[in-house]
Amino acid sequence: RRSARRREGSVGCCVSAGRRDRAVETRDRAMETRAQKRKGEEEQRTAEPDAPRAQKRRMAPSIETVIAVARAIEAKYKSVKTMKRTCRKARNVAEIVREVGEKLQSELATRTGPPAARVVGPLRTLDQVVRDLDELVTICCDKPVQAALFSQTYVRKLRSATSAARDAIGLLGGAQTGLSLQIQRDVADAKGELGDVLISIRELRDELGNELRGVMQHSLDEFVATLKREGLATDDTDARHQLRELQAERQTFLRQEAFAEHSVIDAGCWLSFNEVPPPEYICPLTLSLMEDPVVLFTEAAPSFERTELEKWLATRPNRDPVKNIDHGERLRYAPNRPLRDAIERWREATGWVDVDDLRRRVQL
Repeated sequence: RRSARRREGSVGCCVSAGRRDRAVETRDRAMETRAQKRKGEEEQRTAEPDAPRAQKRRMAPSIETVIAVARAIEAKYKSVKTMKRTCRKARNVAEIVREVGEKLQSELATRTGPPAARVVGPLRTLDQVVRDLDELVTICCDKPVQAALFSQTYVRKLRSATSAARDAIGLLGGAQTGLSLQIQRDVADAKGELGDVLISIRELRDELGNELRGVMQHSLDEFVATLKREGLATDDTDARHQLRELQAERQTFLRQEAFAEHSVIDAGCWLSFNEVPPPEYICPLTLSLMEDPVVLFTEAAPSFERTELEKWLATRPNRDPVKNIDHGERLRYAPNRPLRDAIERWREATGWVDVDDLRRRVQL
């Protein structure tokens, strides 16, 4: 029995030794893999030592960009055509942000290395604020009709941008940013000024916008006359051009979460300032401009909207829709491609919009 036990013990020792050898081999391979991985990463860092830092600098907004956009807003204010009180508030906010940015720029210029992480966040917010303000002032300069009609939406955006600027500048005044006491005092003053601007924005009254929104419900002529009288359009052509731009951008407006004046954009699209289409472009059944015209093989060879003609022939296959004559055989038709191309060219040249169809879709 003792011999058998000794033999079993020797076999167990051999098995344990084999397991230990395999474990050591596996550990060595893992250590070698980690060493190769570290070596590759070190070689990559040696080849491109500044790439990660340059990428971080590109991702973080620069103070210079914020200051430049704020200065552009102050310059554009001189060309504002409408909502001057609102744009004046936007200019004041941009001026406060610019002054804080210049002081922060001087502060960081004396230091080495990138700005602290607690400074980058507020800078990113201020960058977005000045861009929103620049968009507002640009619209008031280049698209005064749009700015006046949707003044409530743009005032709301101005209020939101001012509130965001106040909160971001307040974060710059915290002790965690590591800025000097002088900068923190200046930031506190700027935050107070933005609070005053925010209060004054709530008191804005837009008599012109209210007048335009009321006039546009009546007639195009009265609306265009108001635009010219208030200096929002130079002539009838300019007024019609700006209204067509509103129609073209309708879906963009409706997709914006901050856009609250849906009824106004619909009313603007319902203004029927379209030119009268030529008679040959009108379907005799619908009395509307055709989109997919087909020609009916009769003596007069009239053209119809495809869907409407198919509905007619489905119940009266032998009867002429225009003369109401029974031809004794099933009438045939074919696509009228030359007419369709001519209608398409006319629509593009005149900017024609099917206001009745748009009204139906909006009501649905």
